[in-house]
Amino acid sequence: MGAGPPFHGERVLSMPGPVLGLLLAFTVDVAEADEFDLPYHPTWVIVQFQPPVIATAREAAHAAVAGAQPFWQSQFTAGLEGVEVPEGQVQAAVLTYRQQPGVLSASPSYEITALEIPNDPEFAEYCDIQDAWSGANNLSVDPVFMDFVTGNYRLNPFTSNLSPCIDVGDAGALPGDPADLDWDNNLVEQIPRDLDGNLRTKFGFVDMGAYEVTAILDD
Repeated sequence: MGAGPPFHGERVLSMPGPVLGLLLAFTVDVAEADEFDLPYHPTWVIVQFQPPVIATAREAAHAAVAGAQPFWQSQFTAGLEGVEVPEGQVQAAVLTYRQQPGVLSASPSYEITALEIPNDPEFAEYCDIQDAWSGANNLSVDPVFMDFVTGNYRLNPFTSNLSPCIDVGDAGALPGDPADLDWDNNLVEQIPRDLDGNLRTKFGFVDMGAYEVTAILDD
């Protein structure tokens, strides 16, 4: 998955504790501001092509923008790309891309800013906390990480020692996607991916912690 600062604005959203265990506030609102007045990367443009992407249309769109160099394609969203353009040409590139056949959207790659670590009343709910902690649906058991010693905090998916934290998180507490992890320009959808890039929910269920188990395995 490509990296890059995608967005900046003024409204604070928080990530609840059941998701990452750390609460961050991000600025994500572009209301009452021109899109080119907000801070963005000086040479990156995010382009979304209409799927299925036609190679000739894609090539023609990039050729229409002087100095455009595609450098990233989303693994998760068909037709979503990052493009590098000459410094100072982001606005012109965005407007040119929007005029090309087959382009659904084009935007700068906006910056994201962490403002604070807020207090979250839902922090101690749907958590696995040693020595117990009052709160809805908390656990106080060994989470059975893959390898705590080496820092591998993925949940054990093997049936002989299955983690009790699988499928017992609170899917309703998942935050929005202010960092636009899948680069689809949807900042209010529920966060779509875990730290490994896997789907955050499965059939409406979510695991505790930052990583989803993708399959239960026999030893």
